[in-house]
Amino acid sequence: MGTTLIIKKNLFFYKPIFCILYAGNFLKLAQNLKEFLHDHSLEILNQMQ
Repeated sequence: MGTTLIIKKNLFFYKPIFCILYAGNFLKLAQNLKEFLHDHSLEILNQMQ
């Protein structure tokens, strides 16, 4: 009985941390995607000229 209470407390404590980490990973992924598309669009423009 006592262990489930501790687990619930830990989940309540860790949930915001997981959300922050998840958001950070998502932003990093979006940044990488943006850079990737930027590089590719430059390549495509160079080929078109």
